Amino acid sequence: MPYEVLFRCDGSPSVGLGHVLRCRSLAEAMARRGARVRFVIGAGSELALALLSPFFPVHRLAGSEDLTRSGLGDGDLAATLEIARKNGAGMVVVDHYGATAAYLESLAQAGVELGVIDDLADRDLSAAGWVLNQNLGADDLPYRVRQDCRRLFGPSYALLRPGFASARGALAREFRETDSRVLVALGGGDATRSLAAVLDGLERVERRLAITCLATAAVRREEVDRRAAASRHRVELAIDVEDVTELMARTDLSVNGGGSVCWELACLGVPMIVLVRAANQVNIAGALERAGCARNLGPWNDAESPSLLAGWVDELLSDSRARAEMSRRAATLVDGRGADRAAEEILMRRTQR
Repeated sequence: MPYEVLFRCDGSPSVGLGHVLRCRSLAEAMARRGARVRFVIGAGSELALALLSPFFPVHRLAGSEDLTRSGLGDGDLAATLEIARKNGAGMVVVDHYGATAAYLESLAQAGVELGVIDDLADRDLSAAGWVLNQNLGADDLPYRVRQDCRRLFGPSYALLRPGFASARGALAREFRETDSRVLVALGGGDATRSLAAVLDGLERVERRLAITCLATAAVRREEVDRRAAASRHRVELAIDVEDVTELMARTDLSVNGGGSVCWELACLGVPMIVLVRAANQVNIAGALERAGCARNLGPWNDAESPSLLAGWVDELLSDSRARAEMSRRAATLVDGRGADRAAEEILMRRTQR
């Protein structure tokens, strides 16, 4: 009988879809190994439903509250436990900042194995049998876990879609000092303000650029279109692109947020300038810079960031050797097989118990 795994995550245009996409990648890898997978999502996760339902059964919790922005309460816990019980789930995987230590402990006490996908190390995770943090520097965070907890830490466990491994294998990247293709990928949520600021900063770059902006449907398109029309560069907007590997494979330099997109770019050897858009991205941006595969712009500062960004873009596009070295270092961090690696270890651990 197939082993049943239940995922609890949320995502929406307002908060982004990183949690949903990385859970889907792990779920697909588990399914390839014979597990039967289903998802539980909260209200406000319509886009998550569209991303998941073609592949897995999805249970959407009742209620009008947008759970993508809030803590998970007793009603959510009871509903998730009931879905797990009815479907005979042996494991529940939680990827949600709103899942408190008490919520997680209640899941574990119900008799299921608990796995947690996390970035923050900001709560007691001693209820978890395994914890996955795909970020560089995860080993240095003060995780509160039990002694027998399996720690799946670092970019070798980056939960990328299968297309990245195949795109990486087919990639023959070359850097030239005439390069001009810049990708702007600031992550999920309404990134309009950050995107506008970055585009304004790129107006200071001397060479004419071909800029592609990756964004979700939450972005205010008219604002971006207005800047694109007035720009001296060629600017195009790509909304809710499902397969971003082709865009990333043909870019010469990326200006991006410090979330999961970093590991996608690293897998394809894209040199990065990282803009910190949230507190949980500070460590990632710093670690990538120390590893030699990114420049860390930090949080945006209207007084200094535009000129710093433009200077770095000019400098890096003019220095093909520097970008080639950044690319090489980035590609050593992520091989695109992290989801398979994680699924193998998680399911193997279950059979050895």
